[in-house]
Amino acid sequence: MTSRLAVAVARRAPGSAPAYLPILLLVATGLACVTGRTQDEVTQPRIDGWESRVALGVVRWPELGNLRDTSGAGFDATGFSIEAGFHKQRTTGGAQNVLLGIDFGMFTTDSDIPGVIEDLTQRGLYLTPSLRYRFGDRRKAYFDLTAGAGLYGVDFAELICNPGCLELDDPFEEYTFGGYLGASAGMGRWFVADFRTHFADFGPVTGIPSLSGELSGPVYTLSLGATF
Repeated sequence: MTSRLAVAVARRAPGSAPAYLPILLLVATGLACVTGRTQDEVTQPRIDGWESRVALGVVRWPELGNLRDTSGAGFDATGFSIEAGFHKQRTTGGAQNVLLGIDFGMFTTDSDIPGVIEDLTQRGLYLTPSLRYRFGDRRKAYFDLTAGAGLYGVDFAELICNPGCLELDDPFEEYTFGGYLGASAGMGRWFVADFRTHFADFGPVTGIPSLSGELSGPVYTLSLGATF
């Protein structure tokens, strides 16, 4: 896929767990960790600094999973994701801190939609300026509310991978403006859990005669990683 950026997801299937359940779990974990700090820790001055984050996880895109070609073949709704972020901490002097920076992410899912040689693969990317509102201290335990908005992109590509990947065809590629809302909880510098709901509308799927439909969000990502 040419370097463009992406995302989206879909409607929750009847009877499935609420999409906001991971956020509620992260909120509960983060607040439990933060409230355990002493008053001295709450009022301790903070030092501005850069923070980087790398995480691996899963992506869930229900609307992608609803796309079917004329033979009934389609894309998997669940795949893998990788995320990275770089943020500058702005001290408020209290228990809360604001971090400003940028997030980058990629995700992919497989399909059984045939190409010329291999089945098509979905690839997505996003690049968003973002804000984190932090409760707590990353040197101990903390909880973040997060939001970002920027460029999202998606493509369907035919790849031959062994072990590197060669792109044979790229029949559909689209990019658009989108954003995300999320929450994360961390303990110390080496562990963080992050959940995000991404919103983007890529419009109608074109370039594949046997496949038609609209592709939009939300797209859900859940990841585990580390901060540096």
